[in-house]
Amino acid sequence: MANQHAPTDTGTLEPWQPIAERLQLKERAFWKLVHEQGLPHYRLNGRVIRFRWSECEQWLEGVRKGAV
Repeated sequence: MANQHAPTDTGTLEPWQPIAERLQLKERAFWKLVHEQGLPHYRLNGRVIRFRWSECEQWLEGVRKGAV
């Protein structure tokens, strides 16, 4: 059975859970990236935050350290 939170389209807005899963982060570490490190997100209202995986990938490239 497929993961119910797995993003199927990198251009769609996703809730935090599938993004955290793809980054292999627990909830606390994920929100630290959002609030302290600037992981890109959309705040639709005071309580609803969504993410676009393609933008998260670009952000990861920008914060990469060291040689590949």
